[in-house]
Amino acid sequence: MHRLNFLRNKFVFIQIAVFIVVSVLVIGLVPLGETPNWWKSWGSLIIPLTILSTALLIGFVGLFFEWEDNLEKRLNVSFKYKKDGRNEWIDCMQCKNVYLASESDIRAWGQQLGQQMNNNQRLNFYPFMDGDLPEIKKSESGESYKLYDLKIYLTKEEKFIEENQYELAQGNILTWEQKENEKDFERVWRDAKGNEKPYSLKTK
Repeated sequence: MHRLNFLRNKFVFIQIAVFIVVSVLVIGLVPLGETPNWWKSWGSLIIPLTILSTALLIGFVGLFFEWEDNLEKRLNVSFKYKKDGRNEWIDCMQCKNVYLASESDIRAWGQQLGQQMNNNQRLNFYPFMDGDLPEIKKSESGESYKLYDLKIYLTKEEKFIEENQYELAQGNILTWEQKENEKDFERVWRDAKGNEKPYSLKTK
């Protein structure tokens, strides 16, 4: 999840980069030795104008990141396993467009969702998790939101996998999706082409 952690400090990195670039440009523009006529007439304005432009740029970038951080957050989680010791990771469960309180909750919320999908039985997973950089999306109502992505890798074939070998062999993935303004999940089997069939949660 290091890429997601990096986002928390992205504004600081941009400020440092802009400061370094502007400093190099300003130093390069200052004439050495005898002052040329062009510098006497208008060249001395370059430094304050450059500093002002830089401050405005940083301000606008800061406003954008503030707007981005205040967007509604949602999460996609996918759970993967290896079939019969093969090297290929196979998707068995996924949870789509789940409302997310905070970026810091991604790991814990993803694990809790997986346990619910596994009939409230604890999942066994590797400590490493993968996550793509978040994207700005548009909801059906036209509102912008920030979509995060998390991939969790299971250490073994869970009971859920053993009980649903047929569906998984057909390329179907158990999908829970939270529709806009809905509290409960839509639960279906979904294949790579988007075809769906009903799913009933098994009880213990």
